[in-house]
Parts: sequence; C-alpha cells; structure tokens
Amino acid sequence: MSIMKVNYLFGVAAIAVLMIACAQKDSAKSSRGFVAGSDEEQVRHDIIEFFERMREGDKTVLYEHEHEYYKVEHSLNEYYTFEQIMVYQYDTMKAITVDSVSITADTAIAYIRIQYELRSGGETTQGYPVRMYREGGRWIKPSLSYYKLQAEYEAFKAGEREAEEYDDSGGN
Repeated sequence: MSIMKVNYLFGVAAIAVLMIACAQKDSAKSSRGFVAGSDEEQVRHDIIEFFERMREGDKTVLYEHEHEYYKVEHSLNEYYTFEQIMVYQYDTMKAITVDSVSITADTAIAYIRIQYELRSGGETTQGYPVRMYREGGRWIKPSLSYYKLQAEYEAFKAGEREAEEYDDSGGN
C-alpha cells in the first residue's frame, strides 16, 4: 500500500471515529443515560429534563425542542435574539412534578405542577398542561414552532423524495 492510501484510510477512520463520538455526546446530552420502558416514562423524563435545563439557564433546550422546519428557517444565534426567548426565565423554579401523561398517537399531554420561590419570599405552585410531540424518535416541547407547519414540511419533503425516486427510475 502506498503512503497516500494509508493516509487516506487513516483520515477516513479518524473522521468516522469523530462522527461516532459526536453522536454519542449528543445522545448523552439529550437523554443523560436514561432508558425509558414506555413512551409515558420518556415523556415524564423529557419534560423534567427540559425544565431543569431551563432552570440552569440553558436556553439551547428551547431550540432543541423546536420542530425541524423551524430550525431549518432559523439559526440558533437568530433564535436567541427573539424576544419570546430572551424573556424566558425559570431561575425561581424550585421543583417540578409530572402528575399524569396522556398519549394519543404522536402527541402527549403532560399535566405538571411547578413550585416557584417568590422573589418577595414564600412559594407558589402552578399547574400546566404541556403538549409534546414525537419527532425523529424523541419527544419535543416546541416553544415557537407549530405541529401543523411541521406536518406540511414533512409532506413537502416526502414529495421531494418521491420526485427524486421517480427521476432516478427514469420516469417509470
């Protein structure tokens, strides 16, 4: 084997290792080693992780939970400039409890209670229904994007794939 071939194979192997390492890091960040036994358990875990990361000031979790079409249209840097995102604060959140989860197809509604510390002292608890959607094998809680627009985007992408397959088959 020539030195160029060895260098080429070494480079390809290095890139593959790097890609695998990055994929493992991303999945560890999103699931933190959690393996769910059911969709309900996964929704419970994901909603708690979402709010915990927000409490820590990690607003990237908001962007990670947007629908795919929205992330194609808006970069993370642009997303951070939106007023709705800039004002989100959960620093006074003390605890979160998921009371129940109902799942229908690819939509889940988690009924949660969040306990807040009041800046004036004391505490308060507020209950919320939180809607989540299954997308790309995980549950997301979009803040600015919409399920209906994601469905239109997916239909458009499916049409593109179908057109490519038609073209690849020679129109037959």
